[in-house]
Amino acid sequence: MQLTRRSTAWALLVAVVGASAVTLTRVLFDGAFGTVVGTIVFLLTVVAAGIAGGWKAGILATALSALGSLIFVKPGFTLHLPNWTDLSRLGAYLIGGVAISLLCEGLRRAWERVEERQRQLVLEIAERTRVEEQLRKADRRKDEFLALLAHELRNPLAPLSNALQLWSLAEQQGTQDQAELASVRAMMKRQVDQMTRLIDDLLDVSRISNDKIKLRIARVDVGSLLAEAIDAQKSLAQVGGHVLTSEIPAESLLVDGDATRLVQIFGNVLHNAIKFTPPGGRIAVTAELAGAEVVIRVRDTGCGIPAPMLRQIFEMFEQVDQSLGRAHGGLGIGLTLVKRLVELHGGTIAAHSEGLGRGSEFVIRLPALQPEPDGSETKPGEPPSAKKQAPLHRILVVDDVKASAETLTMLLRVLGHDVVMANDGKTALELAAHSKPDTIFLDIAMPEMNGYEVARRLRADRKSTR
Repeated sequence: MQLTRRSTAWALLVAVVGASAVTLTRVLFDGAFGTVVGTIVFLLTVVAAGIAGGWKAGILATALSALGSLIFVKPGFTLHLPNWTDLSRLGAYLIGGVAISLLCEGLRRAWERVEERQRQLVLEIAERTRVEEQLRKADRRKDEFLALLAHELRNPLAPLSNALQLWSLAEQQGTQDQAELASVRAMMKRQVDQMTRLIDDLLDVSRISNDKIKLRIARVDVGSLLAEAIDAQKSLAQVGGHVLTSEIPAESLLVDGDATRLVQIFGNVLHNAIKFTPPGGRIAVTAELAGAEVVIRVRDTGCGIPAPMLRQIFEMFEQVDQSLGRAHGGLGIGLTLVKRLVELHGGTIAAHSEGLGRGSEFVIRLPALQPEPDGSETKPGEPPSAKKQAPLHRILVVDDVKASAETLTMLLRVLGHDVVMANDGKTALELAAHSKPDTIFLDIAMPEMNGYEVARRLRADRKSTR
């Protein structure tokens, strides 16, 4: 029996039965033998009662045993006044009973603490086992992610390398078919865009995890932004032979949000739908105002999602098919990024699917705003002034990676800008003081003097020259 298991009825029964046994022993046995046997029975009764119910039960057993000794012992089984010898013996019994009761109470409480500590140890061991399993799982997922990352980054490099060799051979042989070269350039752009998307998603997830992403909140029209995201994905849908349809109401669907990030959200979900839909499949995009929410739905006839993965699909690195031989690329971070960006906008995203091969639907809900009284609103999706020719500038390009600095410099010069280049912070400060650039493209991670330090010194120099 556990010492911590309290039962009032059990303790009372032990006290009454034990006290009765003490009294019976005193009645049946006289002299020293009766005293010894009665004392043994008394001690056992108090110990049993104290163990069963604590100090209260032990003292109750002591009191009942003492009372029985006074009433039911000879002579005459009547209450009598004990002599000094009996009184001293009775006092010793009482003191001993109380002491044993208190000792049992201390023992019971000590045992309770031991058992509580044992329970804590069991819980700690279980928690440690769970954490160790999570760490092992995280380590496996890390290894899988690194393998996928290497695979996904290597995939675009092979066609890029082939395209460069093809271009070089065409120039050497003088057989530069313009249509073929245009096709090669388009393919190279697609591969670079794919690598850029992977790296940008990784950086964005890192920024959100470290609370370093800042939203530029403004009153925006979801319909215009959604149309912009659809336009950006149309070429990918055409390459895959997909039928892409959209239903966007003519009235404004206004929300408070970051236009760039909202386009990124819609684009990622739409890109995902196109990627996991077989050629000839259909992708339907709808938007509507439902009560106090703007609801965007992206439905496809693709591979579908098994029920256990509907919640996990938004977790980092989670994919339905995680093998290297899978048909679809990706690192499993796009939907994680989408979910976190949606939540930063105060919205929710959910995935629905009837199972593998049954298609899927992603539903995004954002808090809606009421249209302004005059009906005017900003539609960031419309590029009203983008077609105007940009003014020419004096530009400073600073990057310790020479290839990046040189190619960006060449590109900006082709666009007509006056450009100077530096590969370190010290040279950048000297060129900035001499050329007084309007715009600076400044890399952050540079040796000796990083971009932050260069920016601080440039600001300090500008203040000192005012």
